[in-house]
Amino acid sequence: MAIRGSIIPTIRGAIPECETATEYLQKIKDQFTGSTKAYAGALIKKFANAEYDGSGIREYIIKMSHMAEQLKAYEMEQKEDFVVHHVLNYLPKEFETFIVNYNTI
Repeated sequence: MAIRGSIIPTIRGAIPECETATEYLQKIKDQFTGSTKAYAGALIKKFANAEYDGSGIREYIIKMSHMAEQLKAYEMEQKEDFVVHHVLNYLPKEFETFIVNYNTI
């Protein structure tokens, strides 16, 4: 089967033999579905535990927004309000005025 020959040996060894290309592609998809769930779980954990590290507020907000966008690809979309409040909750006390101003809008 031509498809089998084009896959690197490490992955090829993990996929069982199949009669048809369609069946083989389904086995490949099934093999990596678990990996996708594991990645999504790790991303959720990273998002939930990400704290501001003092490097720059802009970078922190972009990093958090990017993680929230990545979660959409795994059908784990977070509402925008939740993301904003989550980001604000992990800011240090020096940003308290900013947080209060945001909450009064």
